[in-house]
Amino acid sequence: MMSPSVPRARAVEVGIAVIGIALAACALGARQTWLDRHFLPSFFLPRHWYVLIETVVRVFIGASGLLLAVVVRSRLARVIANHPGDGLRIVAAIVLALAAGEWVMRHVHLGPTEWLSSGEEPRRLPDDRLGWVLMPARTGHASIGGRGIDYAVDPAGYRVRHLDDPVDPARPALVFAGESVMFGEGLRWDETIPAQVGAKLGMPVANLAVHGYSSDQVYLRLERELPRFQQPIAVVSLFMTALFGRNLDEDRPHLGPGLVWLPAQTSTRLASLIHLIVPFRADRTVEPVLFERRHRNERHVCFPEQISHFGRGHMRQIVLDLLFVPERVGLSARDARPAHRQQAE
Repeated sequence: MMSPSVPRARAVEVGIAVIGIALAACALGARQTWLDRHFLPSFFLPRHWYVLIETVVRVFIGASGLLLAVVVRSRLARVIANHPGDGLRIVAAIVLALAAGEWVMRHVHLGPTEWLSSGEEPRRLPDDRLGWVLMPARTGHASIGGRGIDYAVDPAGYRVRHLDDPVDPARPALVFAGESVMFGEGLRWDETIPAQVGAKLGMPVANLAVHGYSSDQVYLRLERELPRFQQPIAVVSLFMTALFGRNLDEDRPHLGPGLVWLPAQTSTRLASLIHLIVPFRADRTVEPVLFERRHRNERHVCFPEQISHFGRGHMRQIVLDLLFVPERVGLSARDARPAHRQQAE
């Protein structure tokens, strides 16, 4: 008479084979074009590193699938069939561990993806509409690459050379907006883009940039701050493809279709942590933004038209659009220079 565990072992073996084949199929199906669509460029990693990491993960998943489907399928099935209680206990332990992890994480402060550390310099403060702003009227100190860096932020929340030299909104000024690159994170004041442009043109500048900002936060920042300036000469900002993924984050206040302001969306702490480690973007997240950029262009191209309404009527509209060449191995310094388009009225 056949042992009851034999049919059970065969069923388990089929299940393990299906899982192994599915893993191998996923590894084969996740081609680079699919990965580029769902894992957007990283701001912190060169593209060839990103591709290497993705390739290693694909190989690991494919090898694991083949191992399950071909090598250990029968042996693992017999172990599970002969000790079904152990499998249930393992599943229960995993579920309880996830529940306990979620409970613990709820007692740990976890900010938006671009503001995980509250002690990072320059310091920031929460803001209901923008997500965060710079802590005003203070000088932060940091050591980066063995160099001492001072971040002086005036009472209005703009980076300046010294606290005793705040931005005067009544004077003519070039207004700079953006994120850490425009802010000059890791740079002394004289090394920042606004300081160098102001020195070469002999014009006062106002640096409104805040590190960690996405394109829509830059827009909202200008919407709030630009009307304060009585004689803005121009608004200068930059756009980098590496920031595209950041524009899709919804764990902070953000703009939806039609430039409609939307509050931050909350999720479980474990889900937030998993997304931070594995920044997968689903089609439902990517498609609406791609549609807007192709057809309505509301996320970026429309910004200059809207920004012109924030300033005063006599402001001369100058739009500088920096389009950085995608990073490629062996790219010469000449080829890597940013292309730009300028429009003026």
